[in-house]
Amino acid sequence: MWCARAMQSKPSSTMLTSLWLILCCSSMTLLWFPGYTDAMCDSKDTHATFKDGRYAFFFTWFVYGKQGLSRQQSEMFCRQRCMDLVHFDDLDVANAVMDLVEKSGVQYIWTSGTLQSGRNPVWYWKPTGKIIGPEARTYWSNTGGLNEPQPDNQEGRIGGETEACLAVFNNVYNDGVKWHDVACHYKKPFVCMKTFS
Repeated sequence: MWCARAMQSKPSSTMLTSLWLILCCSSMTLLWFPGYTDAMCDSKDTHATFKDGRYAFFFTWFVYGKQGLSRQQSEMFCRQRCMDLVHFDDLDVANAVMDLVEKSGVQYIWTSGTLQSGRNPVWYWKPTGKIIGPEARTYWSNTGGLNEPQPDNQEGRIGGETEACLAVFNNVYNDGVKWHDVACHYKKPFVCMKTFS
């Protein structure tokens, strides 16, 4: 169950009743990358916690709207807050974040899912190194730009950049909220995540 750091008001009726969020927005109005500061890591600038505080999240669209960053820039942004780009080692986290993406109307977000290419290519969660296994197959979309199941490396197959990054798409291909492989240079909103032992 989601719970907020501090509750100032109940969520609107369009939110799940189990979803309690508070917009703990900073005064920043632009996405920028200042140098690392201890204050950024010490900041409690998160929007929600999950599983009794085991996970904390910062949702960029709560502060910056539809503005986005490339996947690499997204990782840097999260690291400056001593957080990681969201990973779904715990599929309960995947379900909760994907549900929020749908309810928020966000078109897509970056995750830390990464393709390790080579002889035996494999998808894994970059912060933890955990391989994305067959238990996650139902999260990948059955369609995409080539009308083929994901991951399909659409851009790489037509001479573009390899689609080596995993994004969550919100019904972009009339497929619901699903995972898609994407070239990493696109700008998308994202979620930063901190895990507490």
